[in-house]
Amino acid sequence: MFSLCNRKTPGFLSVSSRKMALFGSSGSIMAGIRRQLREPGTIYSRLRDGENLTTVQRMKVTFSCSAVAMIGLMTYKYWEVVNVTGNPADITSTHRLFWLRTLFGRSRSRITGSIAETELPISWRAPFYKGFAKLYPMCNLEEVRFPLESYKSFARFFVRTLQDDARPIRDNSPHALISPCDCEVVTLGDVEGERVTQIKGATYNLRAFLGEDPRTTAQKNLKYCVLYLGPGDYHHFHSPCEYKVNARRHFSGECLPVLKAFCKKINDVFAVNERVVLTGEWTHGKMFYSAVAAYNVGNIRMWFDPKMRTNRLRVVPVYMGGDVFGRTYEKPIELARGERVGEFRLGSTIVLVFEAPEDFKWTVSENSRLRLGETLGYCSKLHTPPTDPNVSFGSCTAIIPERATA
Repeated sequence: MFSLCNRKTPGFLSVSSRKMALFGSSGSIMAGIRRQLREPGTIYSRLRDGENLTTVQRMKVTFSCSAVAMIGLMTYKYWEVVNVTGNPADITSTHRLFWLRTLFGRSRSRITGSIAETELPISWRAPFYKGFAKLYPMCNLEEVRFPLESYKSFARFFVRTLQDDARPIRDNSPHALISPCDCEVVTLGDVEGERVTQIKGATYNLRAFLGEDPRTTAQKNLKYCVLYLGPGDYHHFHSPCEYKVNARRHFSGECLPVLKAFCKKINDVFAVNERVVLTGEWTHGKMFYSAVAAYNVGNIRMWFDPKMRTNRLRVVPVYMGGDVFGRTYEKPIELARGERVGEFRLGSTIVLVFEAPEDFKWTVSENSRLRLGETLGYCSKLHTPPTDPNVSFGSCTAIIPERATA
């Protein structure tokens, strides 16, 4: 039995180097087995000497064999799909993605969502939410619109609304963009190629992410920014300007973490994650507004399109050949500056890709903290920012649209 493993055998034992990377180094595996064979009392040595295994050892063998068989089957099916569909998302490391999707499966996010929807006893609610606020200081309970006891579950509390004056609009010029959410600016810059920066050190394919290549139709410079919403942030996202939405694309995908440390080491997280991409126009051209899901965040909702559902069961991810659930609005959805667009369940990311004149300037830098309504950037030749940083041109959180079902 063991001598067979040391021979070079044709057929099913000859595996491509790419697939072998999924299981680690064969040399190190064989070295471990030989070491186990030399040590008395181990499972391998008992098998070698024909001795009976203890009950615990039999359970270990059964579990190990089942785990290996399950992973082997999953690996085979994964590579079968990859070989059929090719690599439409231009993923740079498909074997690493296999292990990531095994570890951070979509089902785990659905289970977490179900747990978060569990109704809490009234006496538990305020202490529980206050404990969460201490853990995440960005969660300011003084801004919450309703009493803490009124939020029946953690999921309800997580998508809490704020008081009317909590997030004022700091710039109302049509030539300026405001922050669409409470966030940290992860990265920003100009689109210069097919792959753009996810965070310094990692990239993703923009065409695969948006569903089209914006460079082919762009009339002006293309800008982008990545805005991360932490667990303690306000989790509704709003319009950064007067925005006319023409179409919506829903990309089924994974729920990988979008933490900075994770995205810095792993390419293509945005291109494989569940996301909703809005295509529309602002004053200076086309704008793509993307809401990206994350680990434990499969649920993205759009206020003007309530029938849309994300992270559904038995849906093939788009990057593995699944369909994009798109919709073109017969009458464009016209969003006012600061108007509520949608909401996340737990922390996630907003990505803006838009056309802008050459004189467009960012008012923020990477790693900056922003609050909803604060200025993100503006066109310097057409607009002068307000001299008073505390000026208010209305409130984002006071705008609650009552839209009919689209």
